[in-house]
Amino acid sequence: MDAFNEDSENQVKQENAARDYCGLDAQLCWGMGHLLGQDCAEVDKEQSNLCVVDELVLPLLRVIYEGLLVDNQKRRTREQLNARHEELRKDCLYAFQNDEDLFKNVFDQLTQPYASTDTARRQTVLQHANNLILYLFGARGFNDLAGYLDHSKCAVRVATDLLANEARLAALTDRLGFSFYQTNSVDFADEIMPGSSLYLIDRRLPVRVNLHWLMQCVVLVADRDQGGAVPSFCAAQRRESARRQRPLRQLRLPTKETQTLTLPHWLRKDQFLFTQLDGLQLNPMQFSTDVFSSIKQALAQLPVFDIPDLQCVAPDQTWELNGMSIFSKTNPLMSLH
Repeated sequence: MDAFNEDSENQVKQENAARDYCGLDAQLCWGMGHLLGQDCAEVDKEQSNLCVVDELVLPLLRVIYEGLLVDNQKRRTREQLNARHEELRKDCLYAFQNDEDLFKNVFDQLTQPYASTDTARRQTVLQHANNLILYLFGARGFNDLAGYLDHSKCAVRVATDLLANEARLAALTDRLGFSFYQTNSVDFADEIMPGSSLYLIDRRLPVRVNLHWLMQCVVLVADRDQGGAVPSFCAAQRRESARRQRPLRQLRLPTKETQTLTLPHWLRKDQFLFTQLDGLQLNPMQFSTDVFSSIKQALAQLPVFDIPDLQCVAPDQTWELNGMSIFSKTNPLMSLH
């Protein structure tokens, strides 16, 4: 991929081509882009300082702007961009904070070539590249169940589109007969395919993260007090170097449980993401599983044994046993009451 917009001021057009990464790509364009050139021999001549965003490193670009990343027209109109924004908001309600100008600005910044010598522009491209996930969800955290369901619905859309993008690239490799990742090993049953991997850019280094981590530590939590990524993580996305802030190493999660586990706290910590069914019918098996799971968690909070030790009382006996009330907390025979 060389560029998306054929009408760029640098007269660069998109091509369906791939080449090996070169040393100068990360050095000059940073981890989110690569230099123009057919191969490393041409790149090493340094005849151009123009960089373009690498779609293999930023697959969210296609998730967000699908349908606009084509080369069969010279200009994307404001109406086309607004229509795509509205379509995206069907599943990601707060995408780009409902700001159409931001949606267009990010598109323009990430689909036009940028000069490696233009440090201000390169920094803007870096900032937008690292904030694509937050742009999609609109904000961190949620205030109620409806807010949580909005985030989960968007997450399902993102995951589905990422897998579709991976399948698209797999079909492309079959059609063109080339491999993105060359390997001589016969141990791999399936070829490694790009298209669904997510990265945060630390200047010259793309750092891989997964969607599960981003949801639990960034999207579903508003701040560190809720168990999310520390402030330096988000600040680093707006600064020149994320490594200097060490966001991943400073990640802290809650170590103490509150006496009452609130629903928002449970939703943030659970390993599963819950969504709302389109219809009103519930799967009977799922409903039964959820009920038993809830009962099990409730019983785990009570001071009971799996097999309680009971003392049977005859009608002629009093409610005292060996001088102790049967329902006394100090009676080892009765822990269930």
